Amino acid sequence: MESNKKINDLRIFVNKYLPDIILIQETLLRPNRKIFLANYASYYSYRNNPDRTHTGGGTAILIKNNIPHYELTPPTLHYVEASIVVLNFKDKDPITITSIYIPPTTDTSLFTIDLESLIKTSPNQIICGDFNAKHTSWGCLNDCTRGKNLKHFSDLVGLEILAPTTPTRYGNNSASTIDLALVKDFLYPYEIHSIPELSSDHNPVILNFYFKYTLPRSQSIIKTNWKKFTDNLTNSNNLNFIEINTPE
Repeated sequence: MESNKKINDLRIFVNKYLPDIILIQETLLRPNRKIFLANYASYYSYRNNPDRTHTGGGTAILIKNNIPHYELTPPTLHYVEASIVVLNFKDKDPITITSIYIPPTTDTSLFTIDLESLIKTSPNQIICGDFNAKHTSWGCLNDCTRGKNLKHFSDLVGLEILAPTTPTRYGNNSASTIDLALVKDFLYPYEIHSIPELSSDHNPVILNFYFKYTLPRSQSIIKTNWKKFTDNLTNSNNLNFIEINTPE
């Protein structure tokens, strides 16, 4: 993710689709780096890689400033990476949003230990991201070991796996659906789509879910009286201009 081109692509994507919440995996960010988008707060997990022998990793959540929320510190994780925020709308149950990345090198069965830790943090959860898990149940051509274990674990603890009807990752002569959403005790209507945007081998996945809530308006909106400003410029005889010296 970390490159000027990819971040500029993200800004164009955000201006086009206006998402309320953005979940990113494999940010490749170091702890002193962030993604800045106007009117969004951002939260991160950074890969602990002091020797820099392994590249990749990192997750992020960007959320509109006017959405009531707070950051939740993830539990201790050994096999997955995650960032978490909690939506705390008035008169509604909190909704926990997790951006998750399961590296392809992670143990194909022990990762469920971390998933169990995550779902214990709170009810009413949405866990979205790159699971690197294939299974015919969510549209892949075959099952991999991690996919089988994810399916078994989800059935065991009552998670629902949401997946788009078209692939989310495209390789050389291959396509698979490995970018998924897991939900727990989630009763809102939803739709989920993979869309061919951005310069990545992974498509963005858009998950829309619906409930009624009025977001608070900003109390510090400033409106400019352009007519009064123009009249003041026209009638003023005492304008002080700042002189800027250019290096020559």
